[in-house]
Amino acid sequence: MGLIKEGHSAVNTTDLVGRSLDAGEAVQKAVGRALGRQHRVRSSIKTNKSSATRERIMRAAEGLMVERGGVGFQMSEVSDLCHMSKGALYYYFSDRDDLANAVFDAELDSFADEVAHQALDSSSALEALVQLAAVFAKRFRSGTPLALGMVRQLTHFQEDLAANRDSRIVDVVLILAHQIERAKTEGFVRPEIDATMAAISVCGAFTFGSITAGAYGGTPNDPQLSLHVLQIVMSGMGTPNAVEALAKLDAKDAQEEGNAPEPKA
Repeated sequence: MGLIKEGHSAVNTTDLVGRSLDAGEAVQKAVGRALGRQHRVRSSIKTNKSSATRERIMRAAEGLMVERGGVGFQMSEVSDLCHMSKGALYYYFSDRDDLANAVFDAELDSFADEVAHQALDSSSALEALVQLAAVFAKRFRSGTPLALGMVRQLTHFQEDLAANRDSRIVDVVLILAHQIERAKTEGFVRPEIDATMAAISVCGAFTFGSITAGAYGGTPNDPQLSLHVLQIVMSGMGTPNAVEALAKLDAKDAQEEGNAPEPKA
């Protein structure tokens, strides 16, 4: 399945609004999960007297991770930075992996929260897409806990799609897909575009564009990076010849699939 939906015919505004509303229900659930996570964190801070110490430990570990671009730190280094014994440190986190995972989860939660709020606060879909692009460019930088956490999240992404429904990555994709459906009704995105596939492509472009910017001479925190990525996504890079050639390939593949023999039972 590509960005353009198969068998697409003319779509009127009513159809687009209906799809946008359906997507809106999904995105509201995603936003609710993000805000729910935020509420749970705040509630735990109020009820757990040791939360301040836990937060201090995580910030110290985060600083070491940013400095070294990975999880190559020792628990003794964290305890020294926090001016506490290793025994006290192990009361909060069982080992380095436990501590690193806590930092990753907190960063991913914070990112999902920011994406949700940007989507809710934008007056138009185009404004939302521009603001979301800026969030990606700002938060995803090479060696940051969020970049490392996203790689970890992708690495541990389960093959069972049903098990991934509450993933932070899925929440972000749902929110972005809703803005793309919304952009169709505002005349900024072609109606035949598959919003979910487009959202996945956009997330990949923003994520890897931000993480690898320095490798090709860019600056990861360049404020123009998000606009460059968004311009490519919205404008495309193929010529009319490329579009025509891809259409022929799609037709050829469909014909070959139609002529393929039925698999034996």
